[in-house]
Amino acid sequence: MKKERYDVLVENLEQITEALGCTNRLYYYQYYGKEAENDNNLMNFYIKQGGAQNFRRRKDEDGR
Repeated sequence: MKKERYDVLVENLEQITEALGCTNRLYYYQYYGKEAENDNNLMNFYIKQGGAQNFRRRKDEDGR
């Protein structure tokens, strides 16, 4: 597998992990006042709230 393709896959997995993780679940709960019913709801919330858009900036700031 080419390095560029591998890097994209790793970044995608990192974003999915973040979207389905504890912090996003907390934000979802704080926003809606209830737990997410499924992973699709968490992913949509993550995207709509700008998590996907800001991922690279946050990753670069953290030095990941």
